[in-house]
Amino acid sequence: MAKSDNNYLESLTVDTGTLEPEFSREETNYRVKLSQWEDRVTINAIPEDPLAKVTSGAGTHIIPSGGSKHVLVLCQAENEAYRAYIVDIIREEKTETRIIGSVVTENTQGKHKASVRLYKDDTLVQKVETEENGSYELHVKPDTYKLVIERQGYLSYTVQNIVLDSLEKEANLGEYHLIAGDVVETGEIEIDDLVWFNRKFGYYIDSEIDDANKVYDFNEDGVVDQKDRDILVKNYGKLAEVVIWENPYEIQEMNLEDEAEFMSQVGEETKDKTEEVKETEETEGKTKEKESEVIEVVEETKESIEDDKTIEETEDNEI
Repeated sequence: MAKSDNNYLESLTVDTGTLEPEFSREETNYRVKLSQWEDRVTINAIPEDPLAKVTSGAGTHIIPSGGSKHVLVLCQAENEAYRAYIVDIIREEKTETRIIGSVVTENTQGKHKASVRLYKDDTLVQKVETEENGSYELHVKPDTYKLVIERQGYLSYTVQNIVLDSLEKEANLGEYHLIAGDVVETGEIEIDDLVWFNRKFGYYIDSEIDDANKVYDFNEDGVVDQKDRDILVKNYGKLAEVVIWENPYEIQEMNLEDEAEFMSQVGEETKDKTEEVKETEETEGKTKEKESEVIEVVEETKESIEDDKTIEETEDNEI
């Protein structure tokens, strides 16, 4: 029975970017464009014939900023005949870096909205709203920044000294839980917040209008109730938080410097120890040499005494 010559692909897909044109078994030339933030793409290829196999091209390909790659996806039929599909991957040149992070509010339905402001030398340079899942992403030129996260009814959160001095450095600020209860916006959750909250207790929020009272509905369930009061009481006395960014690149550089210093110190200590061992070995060698000399003298002295004793005995016998 003749072996199959079917070397067509059933599908050709990528996990990043868009394959252009749309896949067709007859079309063998494709391209994928990556943004400056996307540095890799995985190509998946499935043969039509279960007896055929993809011998090259499938897998993950890493593309440098402004770079490109010519990928040859080969599908081999059962009879070993090949068909080549070409995928040209092109990545935009990186011209910006980014600051990313996320926030969590008291919302019970996973909708964590807040405003994110970015400052350079106290001048506002960007303002974005978080996605519903609380995430945010700001694209910036390398520089030093301050980021402030705000939401009505919550304490603000400020991250200072975000130093991004090259395109290769990014700031991941992680996840922050915003603190609810600052309804009078003083930067502290205190007695005035509780007084104003109590005035609104039991109020139902009209979602159809821009209701100013929704600031008291911390968990956003449509009513200002005991659950919201418990949140305020839990946070009572807390202040707006201001932190200095922990620069991971500085920490990494410090670790490398510490490691170099440690290795240098170990090298010096090893050198000193080697010298000590060498000196000890030399001392021990001299000691052994001295001991040998002493033993030799003792032996010579012993032989001399024996010789003198023999001479005396001989003289006595002659007398």
